[in-house]
Amino acid sequence: MTRIRDLIKRRDKDFVILNITDIQFNDTLDKFDGKKLTSDTVCALVERVKPDLITVSGDFVWGMFVKDSLRYFCMLIEQFRIPWAPVIGNHDCEGNMSKKEIAACIKEWCEYCLFDEGPQDIAGIGNYYINIRDCADDGRIIHTLFFMDTGGKREYTVKDADGESKRGGYDHLKYSQIKWYSECLYRLKQDNGGVMPLSTVVLHIPPIQYKYAWREWKKNGCNPELGFGFNNEECCTPLEDNGFFDAVKAIGSTRDIIAGHDHINCASVVYDGVRLTYGLKTGDRCYWKDNMNGGTVITVDSYGNTQVRHEFVKSDKEGGSFISKLL
Repeated sequence: MTRIRDLIKRRDKDFVILNITDIQFNDTLDKFDGKKLTSDTVCALVERVKPDLITVSGDFVWGMFVKDSLRYFCMLIEQFRIPWAPVIGNHDCEGNMSKKEIAACIKEWCEYCLFDEGPQDIAGIGNYYINIRDCADDGRIIHTLFFMDTGGKREYTVKDADGESKRGGYDHLKYSQIKWYSECLYRLKQDNGGVMPLSTVVLHIPPIQYKYAWREWKKNGCNPELGFGFNNEECCTPLEDNGFFDAVKAIGSTRDIIAGHDHINCASVVYDGVRLTYGLKTGDRCYWKDNMNGGTVITVDSYGNTQVRHEFVKSDKEGGSFISKLL
């Protein structure tokens, strides 16, 4: 059973969400290059944005040894005493901690984290949702945030000129997760007086539609009414369409999807009525561009409508990190 966490929107202001992504602290490598720029970036973002909720679209740690870095990351966010909600990325559990161990540590160490392991009968760990409710007496749900586990790597069967072959690629949401997402929204509609709330999905690996949206937007002249930002690397999406985006369009609730994963991409493009946003990478861990540092801000008004923008934090660190130069 997913535990429902409800947050209240104040009457006199929009509900403000700060998304950070791909922090990627590492027990060993950070000793060579420190964590200061990344930590300072997070602190600067919180001070500027003053969020009601901090979301993390995956990869807070990476590498073989991560437990100390995970603790450091958790304490970094906990110090703000602001509710926060992460999804687990593909790098978080590649080292010496499993998803279950990461989930257990987050729950043990953190007072303000809203993370939930989610239903045990569906794929992934960390499928859950948070409702933003109006402050009025009826407490109607004005917006729902879904957090979904996109996994790591998988093997695909592809057809080529020589017949079928296996090819490795990034994973995607499974049918059980898509079914859970759909059922949750229809149940929320019933619980909300017959009104389905608008919603946002936060995940790590972007669906394949991110690739289509970027290509179409560029081809049509980068219309500023439909998008902003830019991509500096190939969209590292799954190799196939798993049907999730079709479910999103059919239900009509989700207007925003926020992903991480591709560090030097920050495009945010409306595609078939849904805004597909790469969260701006936070800090200099792994690989980065020093003019693309910061976070992404999502504001929710009293009707559940959203606006999305990037909040850039200037770095005086030239040429990338020590680790970036090694890669």
